[in-house]
Amino acid sequence: MRRARLLPLLVLLLALTPSRPSEAAECTFAFGFQELHDLIPEVVGDCLADARFDSDGGSGLQPTSNGLLVWRSMDSLTLFTDNWRTWMLGPCGLQTRLNGEQLPWERGDPCVAGEPPWLGFRQLRAHPCELQGGTSRGFAAPEEAIEPTAVFSPTDPEAVFYLIFRNCTLTELTFVKWDIYGTDGEYVTSTNTGIGAGGYRVYGAVTILRLSTPDQPAAPGFLRFNVFIGDALIGTYWIQVRDAAQDQANESERLAGTPALAGAPVALEAVAQKLHR
Repeated sequence: MRRARLLPLLVLLLALTPSRPSEAAECTFAFGFQELHDLIPEVVGDCLADARFDSDGGSGLQPTSNGLLVWRSMDSLTLFTDNWRTWMLGPCGLQTRLNGEQLPWERGDPCVAGEPPWLGFRQLRAHPCELQGGTSRGFAAPEEAIEPTAVFSPTDPEAVFYLIFRNCTLTELTFVKWDIYGTDGEYVTSTNTGIGAGGYRVYGAVTILRLSTPDQPAAPGFLRFNVFIGDALIGTYWIQVRDAAQDQANESERLAGTPALAGAPVALEAVAQKLHR
C-alpha cells in the first residue's frame, strides 16, 4: 500500500528531472555562439538544443545548461545571459555587466578598457593545421619564441605576436590577418601575410608591434590582437604594458621625470613577416 502511494510521486520527480548533457549531445553551437562559448566555456556551459532563428531574419536564441545565448539582428551582437549577468562580444571585445545596466559603448561613449579575460594567446576555433600562438620579445625562424611573455615594460621596443603552423597542408594561398586594438579598446590598424599553397612541417607567421622609442615609452594598458585565417577568427592575443610604477625591473632612474602617456595610443608599427622552412 505504501509503495503504491509513492509511485505517482516518483513518476512526477522523473518527469521534472532536467535532461542530462549526454541526452543533448547532438546539438552544436552555431556561428558566433561557438566563438562566445569558446571564450568562456565554463560560463556558457553545454548546448541543450540547436539555435533557432526567426524566419524573417530576426534574432537567434540557443539554450545552454547555464543560460541562454542570444544573437541580436539589429546590431549583430552576440551575448550570453544567466538571467542575472550578461557577457557581450561587442565592439570593445568580451565584456560583462549586470542585466539592466549598460556598458559605456552602449550609451554611445568610447570603449573603456578593463581587465582582459586572459593574457597571451587563446585559440577560439579549430583548424585543420596544428596551431600554436603566443607573444614574446623576439622571434627566430622558424619557430623559436625569444623571451616569451605577455607582460611588457614601457621601455620594451617591441612585442612579437606569432602563429605557428605545424604538419600543415594548404591547398591554396591562405592569408593570416591581425586586427590591432589600442589601449583605449579602439581599432587601430590591420596587417596580414600570405602563405602559399603546399605542405609545411613548420611555418611561422609573425607580426611585430612597435611599443616604444628611446624618447617615448609605451602607454600603459592592455592591447588586443585578433588573428584571422582567411575570413575565420582563429584566436585572440592580449598583452599588458605595465606602467613605470609596476615595472620593478626597469631602469627607474632613467624613467624619472618622463611623463606617463596615460590614455595616449601606443605607437604602432606593425610589420608582417613570414618565416618557414
